[in-house]
Parts: sequence; C-alpha cells; structure tokens
Amino acid sequence: MFSKFYLTSDVGRNFESILKNENGVADSFALFWRRVAERFKNEDNILGYEIINEPISANYQRSKIDFLWPGWGNNHLIMNFYKIVN
Repeated sequence: MFSKFYLTSDVGRNFESILKNENGVADSFALFWRRVAERFKNEDNILGYEIINEPISANYQRSKIDFLWPGWGNNHLIMNFYKIVN
C-alpha cells in the first residue's frame, strides 16, 4: 500500500532534504523544470505545470510539533522551495 510507505521516516527525510535544498537538490530540480518549460514553451495545449504533487512539509516523525502547526511547513519549507524553482 502506497500510503503505508508515504508517511515513513525515510520519505519524510527525503522530502525535507529536497525542500531545504540540501546538496543542491532543489537547484537541480529547478533546472529540470527549466528544461521542460523551454522544450514545451511553444505548445498551445500546455496551460501550466504541477511542480510537485502533494508535497509534505517535513519529516513528521522527527518534528511532530512543527509539522502540525498551521502554516509552519508552507512558511519554512515549501514556499522557499517554490521560490527556488520559480
């Protein structure tokens, strides 16, 4: 079951690593999307891109209180990640 593994510590740690741009992962992710956008920029049937599907904002097993606080993940991780990709 996908949902069983989605909430594991490993998945949370890797999402957090991407969102924090550890080892330049978010920078590389942004370059990927730049290439996709350049490749398809003249296509009439492209309305937009979904940069990342359902991001989780932290490793909830490590930072349960922060993770559950409304807006914390968006303000500290996800929006910074989107700024890099944008």
